[in-house]
This record gives sequence, C-alpha cells and structure tokens, in this order.
Amino acid sequence: MLRPETGSCWNSIRFRMATGCVTAIFTPGNIHGSGQGFMIVDWLDACCGNPLADVCRAYVLLHHAMPDQAMGYVEAYASVTGSEVSAILAWLPAIAAARLTEGVANENDELLQLAGVSR
Repeated sequence: MLRPETGSCWNSIRFRMATGCVTAIFTPGNIHGSGQGFMIVDWLDACCGNPLADVCRAYVLLHHAMPDQAMGYVEAYASVTGSEVSAILAWLPAIAAARLTEGVANENDELLQLAGVSR
C-alpha cells in the first residue's frame, strides 16, 4: 500500500511504502479517502516484491501515455524515497519484456526499445 502523505497534485505527493506491499498501478479507482486524507490501494494486483520494479512498470505505462511526465514520476519517487533513478530504470528490460506479453500491439516497438532490443 502506498500512502500519499501530503500534496495538492501528483508532483507534490510524498509516498511512504508499507513493508512488503507493492501496488501495481495508480488509477483513480484505487484512490480511497475523504477530505481528511486519502490513500492508494490496489489489492487486486498487490504482491510482495521490489517496489522499484513497480515504479518502473508505472514509468513504462506513463512513457507510452504521457511521455513528458514519465521521468518526472520516477525522479519524484526517487527524491522522496532516497532511491536511485538508475536502480529504478535497471528494471526496464524485464518490465518492458513483461509488458510485451500483455499483447498491446501499438506499444511493441516502444517496448522493444525500452527493453534494449533492436529489430
């Protein structure tokens, strides 16, 4: 579970990772709360694993949908958590390859490039 601690927009939200839980995707349906606070919960896709892999997956999805925002997301996460951007992006080959298996044909060329595979 990731919990936004403060912020009025995505760029200013600070996240705190609960031990051992990783959420797969930040989507509006996963934001729960009230005017007193909110949290992001995605139990459908929750699993144990390295949270940096999860951040990298979000980067891959953002890179396709909002390429100008993708690196900012990674940098903001790294800044708040003390993670290295390079450690997050080290997951790119595996995450991009996994996304290729999801059959999103219009992303194939981009995913191959992110995975470091040339045609």
